[in-house]
Amino acid sequence: MRKSLLITLKITFIGVYAALVYALQVALASIPNVELVTLMLSIAGLCMHRYMSMTIALIFVLLEALTYGFGDWVILYIIVWPLLTLSFSLFKKYAEYAWVLVIAVNTIFGFLFGAIDAGIKYLLYDQSTMIAYWIKGLVFDLIHGVGNFMIALLCFKPVYAVVSRYCKKYINAPLFKIKNFDFKIMGCGFCVSKFYI
Repeated sequence: MRKSLLITLKITFIGVYAALVYALQVALASIPNVELVTLMLSIAGLCMHRYMSMTIALIFVLLEALTYGFGDWVILYIIVWPLLTLSFSLFKKYAEYAWVLVIAVNTIFGFLFGAIDAGIKYLLYDQSTMIAYWIKGLVFDLIHGVGNFMIALLCFKPVYAVVSRYCKKYINAPLFKIKNFDFKIMGCGFCVSKFYI
């Protein structure tokens, strides 16, 4: 494949994936703190080059800021989402444990999201604002953590299979194999057994 075509495919893939992440966030916006963004950016970190996954995260933040306005939360998003993709790009060497890592990190990420945001409030405002904001959001952090756990548990394997296949086909990203990767989509008559990526 010619280099210019590969660059074009990578740029297109970044744009389409960022739009998909944004669309999934908007689609679930009516349900408080239940989102697919964490899972999708985790998979991007596992499947794509670092610069691609971090670019996707930053484009997502820009789209969010353009939609909902630029507030102090944008600082949190600029730090947290690229950091999430970077951390998963470092997990590639633990390939056989990818599913467990995604579930664990996504769950912890959901529980700690409000605490990280409260830390930014402390830097921008003061300690009393930080404490009030964090205590007010504890219920939402609980929902966020449990939601991330359920979404990662149910959706990681099938979504990872699709995204990694497209990455391998279109952008030549370095991928890893998950040993004995089995999943079934019930009710669709579709079954993959001993599937290796």
